[in-house]
Amino acid sequence: VTTSKLHEEVRALKKLKHLETPYVVKLFAHKLLADNCRVFHFEHPNSQADGNNGDGVDNERFEALRYERPKSDCGASILHGFAGYFESVLYGDVLLSIRPETHTPNMFSWFPIYFPLVHPVYLEPGQREIRVNMWRRSARHKVWYEYALACPVMQPMVNPEGRSYAAEL
Repeated sequence: VTTSKLHEEVRALKKLKHLETPYVVKLFAHKLLADNCRVFHFEHPNSQADGNNGDGVDNERFEALRYERPKSDCGASILHGFAGYFESVLYGDVLLSIRPETHTPNMFSWFPIYFPLVHPVYLEPGQREIRVNMWRRSARHKVWYEYALACPVMQPMVNPEGRSYAAEL
């Protein structure tokens, strides 16, 4: 996603921890640079559950993601981070979604999550490929995300070991 206004608001907070924290936010002044794709998938009840309130169930995830900018819209741009969306099949064909393609009508209270890059990346005209590695990590009482841009340039991992943020469980 390119979103200079949002990235500048986060950068203005002046501390690394703010650039390593994802934000649930309504994206206004932004442009999606590529189609979104499924990252993590969960099923409930979890078939790995051992009947002990889910103890021992591994909910950590890793995905190596590849995005391709469309040829028809591949001018110069700046990659400020990534937008994440949520979709849930509650039962049968009952769907709750904030994905642009399947957004549930009249659902205004859920927003995308913005994963900022510490250092935005200039995308040359014609630069189509964007790759990022994404982890969902957890410890006994917390869960967090880590991610690292792999292409068009490699960048260090963001939020390693949950150093800047983690959600308490």
